[in-house]
Amino acid sequence: MTSLETASIPPNIAAQLPNINFGFDELKERMAKFTAAFDDFIEKRREKALEARTAFARDLADLNDNQKTVKKNIEHYEQEEIKIAANTEKEIQETADLESEIATIKSERSSRQSENETLSSQIREQSLATQKRRQKLLEEKQALASQANHNQPELAFWEDYLGLRIEGAGRLDHVRFIFTVIDERDLEREFEIVLSVESRDYEIIGARPKLDEATKQRCLDALNETRSIAKFLKIVREEFKNIAKK
Repeated sequence: MTSLETASIPPNIAAQLPNINFGFDELKERMAKFTAAFDDFIEKRREKALEARTAFARDLADLNDNQKTVKKNIEHYEQEEIKIAANTEKEIQETADLESEIATIKSERSSRQSENETLSSQIREQSLATQKRRQKLLEEKQALASQANHNQPELAFWEDYLGLRIEGAGRLDHVRFIFTVIDERDLEREFEIVLSVESRDYEIIGARPKLDEATKQRCLDALNETRSIAKFLKIVREEFKNIAKK
């Protein structure tokens, strides 16, 4: 209603008009809380994934080294036994020396076998430790899933009021943001952008419709400088709106 139209309404009627509260302050507050929770969730998830990959690679390398050592020792013993068998037909004068050498080698083999048993025991212990780590990772994954379920009401609020949907993008450290209600000619038309959170500086993996490099860089600069997902999404949505108008 224009100021002229309002001025034409008698004062007693204008006072009776309802004061409509669209809840923009509440929406802004809820969006800020969700952004903080989302940034914290992504950061923790990335840290846990990096820790898990590092621990698994280290454990696997240790197991491979132990297995190589055991195999090398076994091959060494087999070669020594072949040499002993080949020397059994030598001259009688060397028999006593050979028997003494055989006894020494057998003693060393017994000692090596004891070492192998120790290594095998260590491998089993390492395997149990690896299983415990995997169980811990599973528990942490379930905890993250529980947190994600907790965030569903906020996600539903964003989807209902802003036409935004957040999905995975095929990798643990990739997130897809899907917008609707942008193109006035087709409110169901989807606009999407995929964001990588693998490193501290975010990276845009792809967008549909395609954004030019200057636009993507402007969006990334705003995100990496402010660390505000809400501001980033607002800028991206405006860029998609400009595309939809063309």
